[in-house]
Amino acid sequence: MLVIVRILMIAIPWLSLLLLKKEVIKRFMTATLVVTILLMLLGELAVTYNWWTYQDKLFPGLSVDVPFIFGAFIPATIWALVVGYGHPVRYVVINAAAAVFLAYPLISLYEYIDYSQLNNFKDWHSMVTSFSLALIAYWSQMWQDGVIKPIPGESPLRKFKEVEFPAREKAR
Repeated sequence: MLVIVRILMIAIPWLSLLLLKKEVIKRFMTATLVVTILLMLLGELAVTYNWWTYQDKLFPGLSVDVPFIFGAFIPATIWALVVGYGHPVRYVVINAAAAVFLAYPLISLYEYIDYSQLNNFKDWHSMVTSFSLALIAYWSQMWQDGVIKPIPGESPLRKFKEVEFPAREKAR
């Protein structure tokens, strides 16, 4: 039964993306992948520090929760950016509600059906982590769209090209 739940966790969110145009998905995919990589790194830390555990993994060789990260998380992040990007207040409200939903009823449901167990990680940690990843996704999308521009002036890396290192004298 739990395997069916995990497979549905992967399939259903991705099917929802069929409602979006390909260009929209491509536009928001980079920011989504940035936070996905951060979530995967967080999953590795979770194993190291025993923050949470998953019972009966769909992919036993991986330490991250594949159905959540590659199932629900990526499409949900794209949808949040589609609905809220360009409207910061709307984006914050949507992601705050999603973070609260993840932290309290969803994690309780996961523990009830024996999908996962929080060990050294509290519900509110999940809420703060989820909301922080949403803010990083928004910032990443702003950076990608050029809203966040680099500081004008020369690149600090250019100075390295101009530096000439003195020839070393050979030790005799």
